[in-house]
Amino acid sequence: MSYKSRFDSLEQKAHHQIIATKISKEMGELRSLVEKSPITPKRWIWELIQNAKDVHLDKGVKIRIDYQPEYVSFKHNGMPFTADNIRFLIEQISTKSRSRPEEGKSKTTGKFGTGFLTTHLLSEVVTVKGVAKEPDLDYRKFELQLDRSGFELEDITEAVKKSKESVADLDSSPIYLEYLEGDFNTEFVYPLLDKISVNVAESGLNNLEICLPYTLLFVPEIEKVEIVSSSHLFIRSKEIEKINDEISLHTVKLIDTDLIEEKIYCIAVCSFGLTSIAMPIQKDADSISLLPIDEQVPRLFCDFPLVGTEKFHVPIIINNPNFNPTDPRDGIYLTSSERVNPRIDENKSIMNEAKSLYFKLLDFAVTNNWKNLHLLAQIKAISEDYDWVDNNWFIKDVVNPIREKLLHIPIVTNADGSLISILNEEEKIHSWFPNSGSREVRNEIWEISNYWFPYRLHTYQTLRAQYCRI
Repeated sequence: MSYKSRFDSLEQKAHHQIIATKISKEMGELRSLVEKSPITPKRWIWELIQNAKDVHLDKGVKIRIDYQPEYVSFKHNGMPFTADNIRFLIEQISTKSRSRPEEGKSKTTGKFGTGFLTTHLLSEVVTVKGVAKEPDLDYRKFELQLDRSGFELEDITEAVKKSKESVADLDSSPIYLEYLEGDFNTEFVYPLLDKISVNVAESGLNNLEICLPYTLLFVPEIEKVEIVSSSHLFIRSKEIEKINDEISLHTVKLIDTDLIEEKIYCIAVCSFGLTSIAMPIQKDADSISLLPIDEQVPRLFCDFPLVGTEKFHVPIIINNPNFNPTDPRDGIYLTSSERVNPRIDENKSIMNEAKSLYFKLLDFAVTNNWKNLHLLAQIKAISEDYDWVDNNWFIKDVVNPIREKLLHIPIVTNADGSLISILNEEEKIHSWFPNSGSREVRNEIWEISNYWFPYRLHTYQTLRAQYCRI
């Protein structure tokens, strides 16, 4: 044996050691969080959808999810696996990095990296069925198991080697002549072996149905998502009502394929560059009404929902694919430091863009008599223990400028049906709010005040909604 051969052997051993150590560390953390964290069990579905989006065809990717008592199946009709895809999937290495993009373009999200391990909370042993294709090689079908159930490094290493061996002789398998682009050629199958797996499956799918209408707007690479087990089909409508250069109205359809019923989600979007803000609306024949955002919808999206930002108290949903999220993707870095940090600076810059878009949407909604304007006034300091945001910065740069705007713009519907501002041009209080710690007392104050000066009082219907918002 030569020194060179010895070095080569040690290099291979070190490579396996690094892979096993990484998988062991990440799986250990996930196992410890799965039963106590409200966030972790929801992440798996978004990791799978993100990976499907990354291999979309020109028309967009179609996704089909089937949740049965024994398993969860996730299929998509994207491009075949490359050799890199297969190897990096087995070794749990991201195929891409979020490198700095060209101006005006989004960063590329990673595929099969650390985040993909969250899908193993459904099952630590997963079956992957797919088609391999390299430009100069034939199509070949394959099936492999990803086993992350080991606790010892030796067991994890052996499982990784076994997965590699299962595709090592791919060249000798039959050429797949029946391959048809656009078919559901890729499938991940997760057996559900215990109550924890079932809880993880249901947490992810419930979150999917709540957040998917917004995701379909922010990620045009996804054409449709079908949840077979609940007979639900989500489709983004290609018809967009363009209001002006920045504001547009979008539609997402939820079709019940069993009952042949249809639910329409209407969403107002205000965009500039890669930054967008969104707000659910109800569109009637002669009016538009703002609707409350579901409390379970994250307020920040990096194309996909950053689960954990549900109590990031802004009145709109903010999306930018170039947000720099935390490692668990439960927030974005908005801390303050004396040291230069380009990621934090970029996030804060995007937040300032979102604030400008919010002002434009607010002005347009007021000018065009949209209803329920008080919903755009729901902003306050962060009460949650978010270690990724500096609350002082948030109050100074986001909350206070928005509150200042809200004080001077007519967003309060008074008891006479007119819109008035909270402060007049002389900076004096123009709109009065009943103030008491008791709801009954507030109601009594409103009743008495409405008799004498209804033009200075907001409507009774918005009493609770507006109380302590500004």
